[in-house]
Amino acid sequence: MPGTPAASSSSLSSSAGSQHVFAVNDICFHKTEGTFCTGGSDGSFTFWDGIARTKLKRKSSYIFILS
Repeated sequence: MPGTPAASSSSLSSSAGSQHVFAVNDICFHKTEGTFCTGGSDGSFTFWDGIARTKLKRKSSYIFILS
């Protein structure tokens, strides 16, 4: 449902009770597939399924600039 968070704060915490949160610097949407990609300030980028509200794949800490 639009405008509703995908997960509650209790479901976001890791087994240790804390998590690392980084800012999203960029987002790119696919016009027909309902997917999108986010680029984080930690140097990683993540592919998401916007319809199912799930993470598809994450690539970690690249030292080059994506454009």
